[in-house]
Amino acid sequence: MNTGKGRNAVPSEMEKAFGLTLGELMESRNAAWAFLENERVRAAFQTLETASPGATDRCYNMLVARSFSGAFGAAGKALAVYASQEGLASGSRWSTVLRKVMVEPPTHADTADWWVLFSALNASVEFQITQLGAPKMEQRLTGEFLSELKHAGLRWGGLLAPMLKRRGASMAFHQIDLERLGGEQATGGDFALVLDFDGLTGLPSEPPPGHRIVPLVFQAKRFIRPKADVSQSHKTRGSQKSYLRANPAASAYIFYENGDIALPDPLPILVKPIANVHHEKATSVFAGTVDFASYLYRASVDSTYAPRADSVQEALSMIYAQARPGQLSSLLVASGSPNAQKRYDAAVAHFAATYGPDLEDDKKSGEN
Repeated sequence: MNTGKGRNAVPSEMEKAFGLTLGELMESRNAAWAFLENERVRAAFQTLETASPGATDRCYNMLVARSFSGAFGAAGKALAVYASQEGLASGSRWSTVLRKVMVEPPTHADTADWWVLFSALNASVEFQITQLGAPKMEQRLTGEFLSELKHAGLRWGGLLAPMLKRRGASMAFHQIDLERLGGEQATGGDFALVLDFDGLTGLPSEPPPGHRIVPLVFQAKRFIRPKADVSQSHKTRGSQKSYLRANPAASAYIFYENGDIALPDPLPILVKPIANVHHEKATSVFAGTVDFASYLYRASVDSTYAPRADSVQEALSMIYAQARPGQLSSLLVASGSPNAQKRYDAAVAHFAATYGPDLEDDKKSGEN
């Protein structure tokens, strides 16, 4: 059989349909399956399924809500129908759809979304497992989580390396230097993440996915079950919650279970869209929340859920429309473009020049 490998090799039928040779597809699929079947990973999923079946149902809905409107390829749609006909019990649908549908790279109309999903799952589980020690500050927790995310992105991108090389792509999470914009402030977003996929990794057998740029803003919160404190307020700019709600970019709280007493089974990283936060002082970490990976996947595939930007500059404008330059501690860019780091570094440099006079005001202002 022609594998499609080699400089002048004729692509196999498998590669023509899915962009991957049979060997590459099986390697990626088997790695995802092995990850999901790992005892530690299954225990991590079970923690959330036991603590909040409603949250895991929302995770399931996040993954399949756009399956028949562009997110899934033909193979993915067929798998989703098959899985639904088998009957998925409430409370276990999330883990089941991951194992039966999402695990296959050709499920996704753009293989970048398979990479996003499993990188985020991997990072969330590893972070959850390591947070069994002493409590830490939110900024440190965010730093450790983003490090896990970058590492996981390299791992799952490596599985796609031959295909990415053929397409001129290179999947990675890029850390953008924000030092020139000042330090973190507590009001506004704690970090931003931009999904920037140019369509090079779309399934050859599906319509071209086009270029997606999806800016996301996250405010980090440590919590002890069952609630997280969202009462923070700035003396001049008002409540943190109201500030986040005004962002043109999709904005959410991201919750890390990291209390004064280490738990034997901490929850995975949870995300609560700002629209689901209805109380001024505290919010339930179970009501209206999903796991980080499901949120990121839905944001990536659904323009009605997370607004798109038309350019790098517009993405940064959406992120910084409410969060002043000094308020974001980190900016991470998930991209298949080899020059993503350079493009975003240049854009941030432009913002530094534009907002420079405002930075001292940010440094002098504080929280109530």
